[in-house]
Amino acid sequence: MTSLIRFVFAVFLFSHAPLPAQSQNLPPEIEFDLKVQELASHIENERWEQALTAINGLKDGQFKLPPSFLHFEGKANLYAGNANAAEKAWIAYLQAEGKGGKYYTEALAGIVEAKQSPRYVALAEGEFFDCADCPVMVPLSPGKVEITNLGANGDQTLTLNIPYPFAIGKTEVTVGQFKKFAQETGFRGQGDCLVHITKLAQHEHKFEKRSGRSWRNSYASTSDQHPVSCVSWYEAQAYVSWLSNKTGHSYRLPSEAEWTYAAKAGENMAYQCGDDFACLQQMAWTSSTAQRNQPEPVGTKSANAWGLHDMTGNVWELMHECYDWPFKDVPTDGSLPDASGDCKRILKSGSWAQVPKYLIVDRRLSYAGDRWDSLTGFRVMRELR
Repeated sequence: MTSLIRFVFAVFLFSHAPLPAQSQNLPPEIEFDLKVQELASHIENERWEQALTAINGLKDGQFKLPPSFLHFEGKANLYAGNANAAEKAWIAYLQAEGKGGKYYTEALAGIVEAKQSPRYVALAEGEFFDCADCPVMVPLSPGKVEITNLGANGDQTLTLNIPYPFAIGKTEVTVGQFKKFAQETGFRGQGDCLVHITKLAQHEHKFEKRSGRSWRNSYASTSDQHPVSCVSWYEAQAYVSWLSNKTGHSYRLPSEAEWTYAAKAGENMAYQCGDDFACLQQMAWTSSTAQRNQPEPVGTKSANAWGLHDMTGNVWELMHECYDWPFKDVPTDGSLPDASGDCKRILKSGSWAQVPKYLIVDRRLSYAGDRWDSLTGFRVMRELR
């Protein structure tokens, strides 16, 4: 290992002159040598997270890096748990060096190992994620959507324009993804979650405050792949703020218009798969399909036409803005609705505890911003404009 590292970094030091870049009053060529030696030490001692930091420092600097650098970038990412980033680096290496590259065989083996990693996420065309523990995002083009406020005294329908592209989470945010946020911020959350006990009527459910229950264990069987629940709107806001700071991109909760547009996948229909609720059998965890009286791991039902999972059922999802009924101040031009103040929030999607017929896409509930219960979670939106 040591001789291999020394060889590659000899190539760095003697075959690739750095471009001008200075810090700490060091000449650029010495600064370059120092960064390379730091990287070599991290790799030699298998300090993979530190190696990635050093790699990013070299990439962000104005240094001319050889293609062989990509091989070590792939290796560091793989052992740091970033399987998709490892695959990407090795593919870039093979594209640059071809079969004649010194690390051709190792790069091929690395790609195979990355794809076999439990941290590897298979992505459809266009899908992306901004960090190893970030939600997978699905980009959507501009469009418009009809949204109906269902009421006992008549329905109210608006046509809302979305004149900008955006990306929305392929699934609801999972326990595992939320756990990473908690680890990095020290977030603990509130205990004694309101746990769903039984259904009283079509629109009424009984909850009971359970000591020791939180987002970590909202149900008896909760894995990292289950949708996170027992989080309030304010705690969801803390998560998207952390995600924005971590990635450098603008994340938030989706507006009702954005969420409904994504759920209907460009169509105007009652349910996310058509006008007959029978189609939800294959697409949603509802009271008819959830056999364990709790949510199921995300993405285990069929996706809608735009590749989004669980837009109906599993857990209710929190929206960005305040709830109003009837529609009063809903912008129709694509402006972001007001989310300020201590107001009730909008819930969409329904949960595993609802009957399929009830789960019309336009169904919306009001929800206190500081409430947390086991039927409610969220997914994220990322701005692309």
